[in-house]
Amino acid sequence: MRVLREAADEEGPRPQPDALRLLGGSPLRPRQPLATRTPVPDAEVGRLMARIRSIKPSFWGSPEVASMSRDARLLVLGLISTADDDGRFLASPAAMSGAVFPNDDITPARIRAWFAEAVETGMVYQYRWGAVQYGCFPSWHKHQVINRYTPSTLPAPDTECWPRSHRKGGDD
Repeated sequence: MRVLREAADEEGPRPQPDALRLLGGSPLRPRQPLATRTPVPDAEVGRLMARIRSIKPSFWGSPEVASMSRDARLLVLGLISTADDDGRFLASPAAMSGAVFPNDDITPARIRAWFAEAVETGMVYQYRWGAVQYGCFPSWHKHQVINRYTPSTLPAPDTECWPRSHRKGGDD
């Protein structure tokens, strides 16, 4: 690692991906302590970002999933990957289509129908805050282990959700 750092310093700075640049780090240089980081521009605050999520093998055999159409299941999988660390997401047809099916021409009516299937099973909960439509996975924290938790910037749902555990690891 020392050789790589010295070689990088001799060659000059390398272009950094935007996310690393915002955090003040690079592939060869660790992130800076919080007190010395450059503030994130206001335009970046509140942006929803897809995360790497795990899907348990039991997902496919669950009664909720079995009762959904193939396209509704695909929508749910996409929403799992776009949900924030509290399992919340924007649930307007345009937001869901743009996040899950960005390369497909799918009508809002079809997105609404697939989303309604997921809501009917109880796997997804739909709620409104003002004029904005949101969704969440009530059992999110039962299934997802979040290593670097970031609190949601979206409003909390008006339903009871599985409480967040503050331990690493998890039970199936």
